Amino acid sequence: MKYLKYLIFVLLFVSISGFKIEITNPNLRPFRLFIDEFRAKHGEKIYSQVVSNLKMLPNIVFSNTRDAADYEVSMNTEADTFNAILTNVKTGEFFTFKLKPFATDIISNANLLSDKLYEKITQTKGIFSTKIVFSMNWKGVRQIFLTDITGKMFKKLTNNKSDSIAPKISHNRRYVVYTQYLNGSGTALRLIDLETLEDKLLLSSKEINLAGGFEKDDKSILYVSFDGKVSRIYALSIQDNHKNELYRTRARVVSPVTTFEVGRIAFVSDEYGSPQIFTLNISDKKVQRVSQNPGYITSPSFTVQGTHYAYIGQANGNRNIYITSLDGSDFVLLTHGKTNYEDPVWLENERFILSYSFNKESSKVILIDIPTQQNIILFSVPAKISYMSAR
Repeated sequence: MKYLKYLIFVLLFVSISGFKIEITNPNLRPFRLFIDEFRAKHGEKIYSQVVSNLKMLPNIVFSNTRDAADYEVSMNTEADTFNAILTNVKTGEFFTFKLKPFATDIISNANLLSDKLYEKITQTKGIFSTKIVFSMNWKGVRQIFLTDITGKMFKKLTNNKSDSIAPKISHNRRYVVYTQYLNGSGTALRLIDLETLEDKLLLSSKEINLAGGFEKDDKSILYVSFDGKVSRIYALSIQDNHKNELYRTRARVVSPVTTFEVGRIAFVSDEYGSPQIFTLNISDKKVQRVSQNPGYITSPSFTVQGTHYAYIGQANGNRNIYITSLDGSDFVLLTHGKTNYEDPVWLENERFILSYSFNKESSKVILIDIPTQQNIILFSVPAKISYMSAR
């Protein structure tokens, strides 16, 4: 019996540690890139940022010579237009990208150009236009912050006198919903329009109301209301504040999120003791447990194609990122060691996951390359981050 238990453990460890998860379009091979010297009088900052962005990614390898590369990039300026020419070295086919005007909003322009180049090279969606929101302590009160993936376009969105937490960004990157604790008792859900920076009240009550995320059309948000005894999942219209109850239970529920399938959401519930991931079919109210890990599970994030989802699993005091298929047939421990990870976000190109870790004095936002399991530190902040969301 002892030998059998040992054999099962060894087989499980080998299957987890040696597993290479098959994502829809992983672009596993590295693309060799040669970037020509920049000779223009203006535009050096965009050029430098584009080079820095592309160098960061494991599936882009810089070549010292044009002949050894798959693609060549040359960049120049004319008047107020910044040009980037991408050439397929083998075929001679070339593509031209133009930014006009380029001198304003340099980081955004560089990120946009980086995405265009990356998408043409890899045939998958770029990641540099990603917007990140999170809650962080600011002079004793938690506020909501917005930044780009490089951490250079940092903006404080709220200036509230009480804690603001759990921000979620919409699919179209226009809105952020968050929870504000009210002075006295209760919570409020508030909505920020990132184009106008208007911060408006959606609802307030004496219950704990936590935003989960936006529905696919960005017209409604999913949130959980907990009165101390019963958890209720609602869909709340951001236009007229009409709310529709989707599910209720005496278990504690958090993190209602959309899945790959319209009309099907996921959430975390302690229905069976430890928190697990469930899905809810909104039309027939059918609930199904999808997570198979018996441990402590939180923060699900689904791929666009719906083949897999990521989550945080806690074991032996450590919080790591796991990936599994919806039917449970694939399973991999993506992160290892004593670093505690939080709130994984599976980016739309499906190759990368965003996450963060923190200690008492600082936090690090991390990009994880799924095929190689490489951790890339994007930026750090001198405070504890919580509730990160990204699009």
